Amino acid sequence: MKTKHVFLTVAASVSIIFFSVLSIIGFPKSMEGWIVSDVILGVILYLSYLVVVPARDTSRNEYKRIFG
Repeated sequence: MKTKHVFLTVAASVSIIFFSVLSIIGFPKSMEGWIVSDVILGVILYLSYLVVVPARDTSRNEYKRIFG
């Protein structure tokens, strides 16, 4: 799988888990609660991106060897 596919799979999984936990605890009742939950979800997705991309990234030399 390409890095983009791995990231999308991880992002979808994290989103589903986050909203499942959020529904068990209780959905935010105010706009501030939703903003806080969106910020938390954004941070989780960004951190998962930072973990997935370096682990799955191909080197530039390999890219140049194939296409250049």
